[in-house]
Amino acid sequence: MYAAHPFAATTRWRLGAFTLLVFLVLAACGGGEELPPEGFPADGGIAQSFQATLTCSQECANRGLCGTSPDRGQVVLLNREGPSVTPAEFDLAIPDNSQVEILEQRVETVVELTTSMPFDTTFFNVFVPDRQDAGWAAAWCVVQSVP
Repeated sequence: MYAAHPFAATTRWRLGAFTLLVFLVLAACGGGEELPPEGFPADGGIAQSFQATLTCSQECANRGLCGTSPDRGQVVLLNREGPSVTPAEFDLAIPDNSQVEILEQRVETVVELTTSMPFDTTFFNVFVPDRQDAGWAAAWCVVQSVP
């Protein structure tokens, strides 16, 4: 959805139809505001770090935030500099199901390209112990670990 590829036309059409359906369902429910995942404060402040798992969920994949690496298999794409959904800005690929520590959360406005509709979503600054590196991941790609 965020990057063109040889089969993009069919994929964009399907994704556009899916996005429209989700938008209509949210509108019918009177919602649409994304809430932080359970256990995270709504104001964005994190008093302590949380354990979580990076996952290439269906929504993460639909938004182009994960992919496949020849040497690591399925990966979740992150940006070291800040929240992003732009493929050109991804500079960190972490294997699917990697354990991370959430250091910070931030709500950012992004625009759905197929509908030009802006909406808020949560991003997490995560530390990846296996790589001793950190980057920003969208909430669609993060699952909080159960304490």
